[in-house]
Parts: sequence; C-alpha cells; structure tokens
Amino acid sequence: MNHKLAARNQPKPSTASANERVPVRRPPQFPLGGLLGLMVVVGIAMAPAYYVVRGQQGEAGSQLAGMLMILAGPVLLVVVASSLLSIFRWWNR
Repeated sequence: MNHKLAARNQPKPSTASANERVPVRRPPQFPLGGLLGLMVVVGIAMAPAYYVVRGQQGEAGSQLAGMLMILAGPVLLVVVASSLLSIFRWWNR
C-alpha cells in the first residue's frame, strides 16, 4: 500500500524538451482605477434602491426620494458630464 502511495507522489517526467517553454498562465489583474470606477457605478446604482426599500418598510419620504433618484439620476448624470466636457474644452483652447 505504501509503495502505491509513494509512486503517486513522485513527479511525472516532463514531455517538453529543454528548448520548449510551457506558457505560464498569469492570474487576471485589475487596475485600481477600473475597480474604483466600478465601485462608484455600483454605489450610484444601489443608492436609489436603498431608499425605495426603506420606503417600503414604512419610512416616510424615503420611497419618494428613491423614485426621484431613479428617474432624475440619469438626466443629472448627462447634464454633469456635458457641463464637465464643455468646461474641459473651454479650458484647453
């Protein structure tokens, strides 16, 4: 029994020759800026849901605040992005 166990633990001979390199797969890497952007987007998306859920639990005004954020949020994001783009273009003249 020990002989079979010892045979299992021995390394197998490599089929690749000394000149051939086996490609090593690198683990995925994520840039910090990308992760920060993802967290901002997720946070912005989850904030209205938080207020809607609190409104359904009976807290006055929370559901209205959540619905206003859901409806007006995309429009406000476009306005802010457009304004920042205009300021950036004006600044780089």
